[in-house]
Amino acid sequence: MTLLSSLIDDTAGSSVGLAELLRRVRILSSRAGVPDIGVWAKCEAEGYDDVDDVPSYRGPLPTQVFVDFTGPYGSSIRRVPIAVENMPKDMRAEAERHFNNYVMHGVGEIESQVASMAESGERELVGPWNASVVALINHKIESGEITWRPMHNVETIYRTVTAYALTGVLESVRSRLLDLLLAIDEAAPPRGVSTSVDALPPAAEVRQIFHTVVMDGGTAAIGINPTVVRHVAEAIPGRVIEAIEAQAEAESDAEEAGFLRKVANWVGGAGRDILVDVTAEVVKKQITGPG
Repeated sequence: MTLLSSLIDDTAGSSVGLAELLRRVRILSSRAGVPDIGVWAKCEAEGYDDVDDVPSYRGPLPTQVFVDFTGPYGSSIRRVPIAVENMPKDMRAEAERHFNNYVMHGVGEIESQVASMAESGERELVGPWNASVVALINHKIESGEITWRPMHNVETIYRTVTAYALTGVLESVRSRLLDLLLAIDEAAPPRGVSTSVDALPPAAEVRQIFHTVVMDGGTAAIGINPTVVRHVAEAIPGRVIEAIEAQAEAESDAEEAGFLRKVANWVGGAGRDILVDVTAEVVKKQITGPG
């Protein structure tokens, strides 16, 4: 059974965890010559560092923001829902991101969270706002700039995300992965006699399939975000150096071989960042078009 075939079978089932599947997808990415897929699989397995890199199926997810108030004589008011419009006008732009929930964690951690919630009977995760934001709001309440609850201060502000939403993220990853694998398999040339080696479509076709099936036609983060594109581009210098050095070894003219080795050294040194920058720009234009 080929890597592609085994991945299709295991992704269609439920016995193999997503983290393991994504590690194997990185191998398939290398064999297909499409590093974009490997970058996506690595981000899904290990988590996203920047919200701008997060694909649409990871956020913004439905979330509700609540406030707990404390008042005189030990009184309290719990779980009062608020909207961004309730925030002081000078804080709305900054606070708006707290009303959007993006799932940044890797799939393994999400699976653990969902399992833990199922075991404990919890239906949602709670994410408290930064204490400095709460302190600033209380200052505005005490100074009379805003009035949320008469004679009450804010104890905490927090947002929630349900187990259902987290499960939805996991199902989206598995579904998109299966669609990707099936599309690659459908586009692959016949294997012939051998059934142990993947016969994959050309890299350009696999890349197009990936951005259409997984990344919503190339409009999601991977493929247009400079940080992620750069990760793809950084794989190029090593391959260029290997190709130049191989050519130098095969060159019979000593002067020409020496020149090629100088070029390889330059690519590995001063020219590396230049090559990465140029490659990143080319990758971006190939995926998103000029402009």
